[in-house]
Amino acid sequence: MKRIVLIVGLAVTVNAIPAHAETRPNIVSCKQIKTPAQLAAIGTNATTLAASYCLGGDIDLSAVPNWSPIGSTNITGGGPFFTGQFYGNGHVIRNLTILTSGDSAAFGLFSVLAGGLVQDVGIVNAKVTVTTTTGAYAGALAGAVAPLATGIAPPTVSNVYSTGMVSCNGSNCAAGGLLGVVSNATVQDAWSSAAATSDYGAGGLVGVFSGSTSGTYRRLYATGNVTGASTAVAVGGLSAGFTSCTNGCVLEQVYATGKVRGGTGTFVGGLLGELTGSTNLASGVYATGPVVGGASAKVGGLIGLLTDATLTQAFSAGKVTGGTMRGGLIGQTTGTPTVADAYWDSVTSGQATSAGSEVGKSTTQLRSALPTGFTGAWGITASESYPFLNLPGNFSSTLATLAVSGKVFAFLPISQLDKSQYHSNPAHADQASLAAVYTMIGRAVGITDNVSTLINVKIDKYFWHDSSQTTTFSPSPLTSHATLGAMKTIAAATHLNNTNVIGQMNVHRPVILRGTYTKPGGGTATHYMLGTLYTKSGTAVLSVVADDPWTGTQVEISPATKKVITASFPLANFKVDGFQAVTGLN
Repeated sequence: MKRIVLIVGLAVTVNAIPAHAETRPNIVSCKQIKTPAQLAAIGTNATTLAASYCLGGDIDLSAVPNWSPIGSTNITGGGPFFTGQFYGNGHVIRNLTILTSGDSAAFGLFSVLAGGLVQDVGIVNAKVTVTTTTGAYAGALAGAVAPLATGIAPPTVSNVYSTGMVSCNGSNCAAGGLLGVVSNATVQDAWSSAAATSDYGAGGLVGVFSGSTSGTYRRLYATGNVTGASTAVAVGGLSAGFTSCTNGCVLEQVYATGKVRGGTGTFVGGLLGELTGSTNLASGVYATGPVVGGASAKVGGLIGLLTDATLTQAFSAGKVTGGTMRGGLIGQTTGTPTVADAYWDSVTSGQATSAGSEVGKSTTQLRSALPTGFTGAWGITASESYPFLNLPGNFSSTLATLAVSGKVFAFLPISQLDKSQYHSNPAHADQASLAAVYTMIGRAVGITDNVSTLINVKIDKYFWHDSSQTTTFSPSPLTSHATLGAMKTIAAATHLNNTNVIGQMNVHRPVILRGTYTKPGGGTATHYMLGTLYTKSGTAVLSVVADDPWTGTQVEISPATKKVITASFPLANFKVDGFQAVTGLN
């Protein structure tokens, strides 16, 4: 049976910034990096690769047509690879472009993170395209994350993210939206919205977790679409594979929401293509994206193939189609896996059965209360949401998931300031918040209803017209699937309640929220968000959850003050003053 494995070895001895708070090590000294030239100067020298660096601001790599990864790209030649410290300080590196080929190689901003740490940085609008004959890895941040040899502390990647696309084509070529391959490392508080494609193995966040003695991977998610060619071994919304780990690896509190498509004979899962290894544990995991397999594929809403490993506190809700073996949660099991407290939506998945011992539930059942065994980090807004991971920071995306008439609509935040969301560089992205909201709706419809022109629609495709400074809700195909109600004003003294926003959400409608904020130079401006659902305790509404185009993240809004209560929101005095329901979703 085919397996995703670490194909060429890494000389080993055998993942706006998510806001989860971590204790940062003291930095005695670090070299400031403020320009592309200073970033490139880290180079391939063993001394510079072992040093400490701090970003002193955002860096734009638009003028670099083909970036040379930091460190040696040859993963069998002994390096040198990066083993230092890279502190992003919350800044981003934009417009990374890599167009290259190579064998036994790793490509990304860094080639290999062989030790040390990288933290607090975003890779925005990456375009990484790699071809290979015998094998390679590609990721926006790094091609590979793995220690060099005995005596090198395992590398750590923390508080990082990526947007854009990563493609790795050729035999044994693995692509991840953030990282190509991860082995014997710590990766935490990381996410990616990048699209990932590969002829071998593809994952929305990591191409493959593989071949390590141990590893800890927590608080991760991916929202990008993942595609495997007909020759692909495995593809998954988060990763193609989470494979054998001699001393046990832990994958917990993770999810994926993108569409996953595999080829002939592929293991295809909404979260993982494969989960294998008797000492491996996946706990507190879910997937909501649709999963499509090619001929003879093994297809599961969460996992394509489960072998020997342990799976607990898990669910999936995406539609599952294609392949010769299909399961609501798991496509195929082999060996003696352990499955406990695992569920799938038997209505939205279109699957009445699943491999293994998990339990199928109706949409109503899965949204009525936390399922048996879901403890700790899990939360739910009973009758309105699926279970969600109640974690600090930007991990509430399941609240943006609505089930309507047996279909799952996932509304995911995008940033109106991210140039990768446009066909061409916008002249007035600051005025395009409503267009970004329409784009979120369009993408949700496209993925759910398989409308090809909407799945990856750009803000300026239908909705924002830069030349005329106008914003319109698209004609067909979007209006064939969703329509808008009238924009209604909310009186200054009126809370967000059952007469307005909450009432619409109770009948499973997302709501466009309109409000004003104070501009830095004085005066006010209008801003829009997409309200999706709300949190509550008992019968009391605690907050409205909205996808915010300015930050590209979810924020919480107080129903009483109608102001954002999420920390560090940049638009001063923003307050909701109107709403418009999205109706007719089908």
